Amino acid sequence: MNSGLFLTTVLEKFYEHLHHFEEDNYDLNRFKKEDEKVFKVQPYLLPFMQFFIERYEGFYKTYALLKDENSRELYIRLILFRILGHMHVRVKDRGWSDFEALLEKVKPYNTGKSKFDAPMLHLTLDHYDNYPYRGHQLALESVDINLVYTFLLDMYRYESGGVTIDVEPGDYVIDAGTCAGETTVKFAALAGKKGRVFGFDPLPLHLAITRHSLAQNGYDDFTTLWGYGVSDRTQGEPDDLVDHANVIKPGFSIEKDPENIPTIRIDDFMGRQGIEKMDFIKMDIEGSELAALKGAEETIRKHRPKLAISLYHKIDDYITIPQYLTETFPFYDFYLDHYTLFMQETVLYAVADK
Repeated sequence: MNSGLFLTTVLEKFYEHLHHFEEDNYDLNRFKKEDEKVFKVQPYLLPFMQFFIERYEGFYKTYALLKDENSRELYIRLILFRILGHMHVRVKDRGWSDFEALLEKVKPYNTGKSKFDAPMLHLTLDHYDNYPYRGHQLALESVDINLVYTFLLDMYRYESGGVTIDVEPGDYVIDAGTCAGETTVKFAALAGKKGRVFGFDPLPLHLAITRHSLAQNGYDDFTTLWGYGVSDRTQGEPDDLVDHANVIKPGFSIEKDPENIPTIRIDDFMGRQGIEKMDFIKMDIEGSELAALKGAEETIRKHRPKLAISLYHKIDDYITIPQYLTETFPFYDFYLDHYTLFMQETVLYAVADK
């Protein structure tokens, strides 16, 4: 396929999906106050369509990079979803009823409100005990839908067509963007005592919740937390940022105040701490992924870690992040997955070729 045929394919599917009306394709947990059966021109629809038409050759370059058919088909569906929305496009073969069933599986482990009286969006932070995950019984401070994404759907693990990209025992892992710590705990459980996990988040409340979850699982002796955002420059110290709001902020971005938020380059962190290997890097840092990758060039080139990079925060992420990675690190193969009924939680996976 060339770029012209790619454009034709997407436009043909666009007209086809105009006549599709998807049922059970709206996340009633995330968007409780809206009518899922009323089409609205959301703020992201028209700008994304215009951007796609103007830059379709860049979209094609990413499409051509994806290693397997599952990733390529998903990529096209994601483009269509961001043009047409939930009423016309189903991103993956699951609906809201599937998520409701998964949420029911989480309920038995909920023991009540967390000691941290901190809401996340409109959800209450609860304590979960003896939560089963790949042979582990975890204690967690979380909200139910995050447990679904992180553990039941196994976000940040890619498996398809004989390819598996995952944290393995003994891995050294960077979790850039810990938020409430579910992924940090997950990575610690998988890496085990022979591994190391390094969690980064500039918000003190996020770090406090994550630290508590790590301690109650006995993972704090091989996991360290750092109060920095991850970026392409190192500035400030963690104590420089004091956030008194007792609210979990999954959408917090260092780009809102780049001069006053402590940040660190992964390359600088590796050098300062004398870390001599890195096996897996996850980034979900609200639009700072490209800058953070640029701050990790030496680390990535030297260690060739597996990558799990969020690919949805900015309108041009679909183009700029994959192109930067393949131009700077030509030894990577790329795969794609998605975990929600809406536009968020698309992950680009990269694994070094043999």
